[in-house]
Parts: sequence; structure tokens; C-alpha cells
Amino acid sequence: MCIRRQNDRISDGYLDMNLPATDVETTKRLYEMNEWTVHNKQDTLFVLSSLFIALSALLLLTVLWRMGMSAYTAAIYGMLIVISFVVILIVRSQYTNTIRDQRYWHRENRPKEYGALQVSLCPTMPQGPSQA
Repeated sequence: MCIRRQNDRISDGYLDMNLPATDVETTKRLYEMNEWTVHNKQDTLFVLSSLFIALSALLLLTVLWRMGMSAYTAAIYGMLIVISFVVILIVRSQYTNTIRDQRYWHRENRPKEYGALQVSLCPTMPQGPSQA
């Protein structure tokens, strides 16, 4: 008997079916998709925030130039702002295409030839348990 209540998402008839294996896989995949979506939105927000800051700074430079700032100085600062934004775009694009895992957005796939980061030990740091 399938009785559907107003606030239930699953009817009583579906509860009798044996779905734990598929539910676990579906839940894992939904979690992966949600994680990917959240991190993708964060990255997009970062790039769009950078664009907003760059355009605001260029607007400020235009106002200062109209108020009497040297055109050469305004052009130099403007070029620095544009170059900075372009570098941010290129770095984020390269990071996404080469290092970022395409399935798990927040994981990195570093090339194997680089290996793990090596941390040099400080000479004043103890090397292990001291032998007395």
C-alpha cells in the first residue's frame, strides 16, 4: 500500500524496497557533485571579486586623472592593475587545467616528478630522541 503524506519525500511503498547499496553510491555521488559545485562557485567568486576590484581601481584612476593626475602615472598604474588581473586569470586557469582534480575540485594532482615538498631541517632543531 502506497500512502503519500504531504511532507514525506518518499512514499511508504518505496520504503519496503531494498535500496541501501544504491542509496550509498547515490549519496556519495551527490556529495561529490555538491562539493564540486561549492568549490567551483568559490573559485568563480574569487575571479569575479578580482575583476570588481580591478575595475574599481581603474575607475578611481580615471577620476584622479580627470582631477589632474599625470596621464603617464595613471597609465602605469592602470597597466599594473590590468596585468595583475590577467595574471590572476592565467594562474587560476592553469591551476584548474593542470593541477586540480577534475572530479574532486578541492584535491590536487601534482605531477609525480616533483614529489612531495622537502622541508630542510633547521640545524638547531633536535633530530630525534636524545640519547643520554
